[in-house]
Amino acid sequence: PVLTVTLACLGIWFVNAFSVVWVFASIPVLFIRLPLVTAYAVSTASIIVVLNTLFFRHDLDAITLARLALAGGMIIITLGVFFQILAKINSELKETTALLSGTLQSIAQGGCVIDKDNRYKLFNMQTCDLLNLPPSLLASKPTLPEVVQYQIDRGDFRDLDGVAPEARAYIFSLGVNVDEHVKRNYVRKDTNGRYIEVQTHPMPSGDVVRTYADVSQYE
Repeated sequence: PVLTVTLACLGIWFVNAFSVVWVFASIPVLFIRLPLVTAYAVSTASIIVVLNTLFFRHDLDAITLARLALAGGMIIITLGVFFQILAKINSELKETTALLSGTLQSIAQGGCVIDKDNRYKLFNMQTCDLLNLPPSLLASKPTLPEVVQYQIDRGDFRDLDGVAPEARAYIFSLGVNVDEHVKRNYVRKDTNGRYIEVQTHPMPSGDVVRTYADVSQYE
């Protein structure tokens, strides 16, 4: 970014006065790529260089220089305020994300989010433990049919007596021909003899939150 604005300033000296547009166009790059304080300093310095170059090299009048200084100052202030607000929002978002992630990983239940395309987008380690799935499988963001097929291939559903009748259609269709936007829950018995309650919670965004709980003692 510093090289970009330097070349733009040189353009004013070696090309013509209209190259000042290059400098103004380069200022946003400074705020995107550099820390805020550094971007303020470099952009302000570049405007000062531009005004001096236009005065000594191209002999521009004071009114034109004042207008260019005002335009450059407004660009710097506007971008500075915008990126200050953006930095604050990003900081709050990171803090909230870290809090939610910590909460998700600390609860006893398994939990995951499946998007509108039936693809896993978020999960906690309890999900892997309760479903006996390798974390690498869910970390690869597979589709729901791929996960169900994985479970079928290793024999999770050989004994359908341990699966609630309302869940069998879901298994046979690999989770595809089931309306995920209907809140429901069912219980199934896994190969380790545990009873796992599966609850589906549709969200307004079209995503689905699915929770898993070991209800063996209750059963």
